[in-house]
This record gives sequence, C-alpha cells and structure tokens, in this order.
Amino acid sequence: MGNAGIVRQQYDGRGVLLLRNPMDVAFAYQNWVYGGKTGKAPPEAFKGKEWEEAIDYVAYAWADHAIRWIEQIKKGTVLFYEKLLGSTAEKELERVLNVLGFHAIDGNRMRCTLANRNRTDHLRTNNSR
Repeated sequence: MGNAGIVRQQYDGRGVLLLRNPMDVAFAYQNWVYGGKTGKAPPEAFKGKEWEEAIDYVAYAWADHAIRWIEQIKKGTVLFYEKLLGSTAEKELERVLNVLGFHAIDGNRMRCTLANRNRTDHLRTNNSR
C-alpha cells in the first residue's frame, strides 16, 4: 500500500490538505536544491534542460500527492495556500475551522492570525523570481 493509504489507515479518512500553486513549488524546490533550506538558486538554475526536468519532477510529485490525499479524505477539505494570502483568507479559515468542528471562533485570535499572516521574518530574504 505504501503511502497511498496513509489518510485512510492512519487518520481514518480525516484531513486538511494544504496545497500551494505547483509553479511556486517548483521555484521553491529549485531554490532548495541549490541553496538548502534558506538559500537561493542562481538565475541559471531556472533555465534549460535541468529546469525543465525539475518542473516535470515537481509537477508529477505535486499531482500524485494531491490526488492520493484528495481521493482518501472522507472528512476534511482542501485548502489552497494562495487563498490564505488574499481577501478571502478569513472565510477560508472559518471554513476549515467549521470542517474541523471548531464552531466558536474567537474574534481576537482570528484578527491576530490575519494581522500576522504576511510576516516574512522566517522566509529567505531574496527569491529568484
């Protein structure tokens, strides 16, 4: 079974799958390959055959991961990272909390979460894109 049944087997079909735009994942992957956890790839790393192979690898891995989880989630949802950055962030968080069974949402915590969602002190300082 491998990882194919992990949601069903270990989580009884429950889960929240957080997905990021696959192209952003490809850039992050290439930066990681060249620069480690907080490093950065040189501009040449985003050109040519090696970059095309990285995109193929990430696209396959991203889709395989997403499909396996989505097919197995019986109680849960899919959340798109980009929606947490936009104007729909509060609605998305409320939707996830409802799915998880948290019906009494603390307004102060929600405001704090939304106020701090764009913090960058934990991110690498320059991105190749």
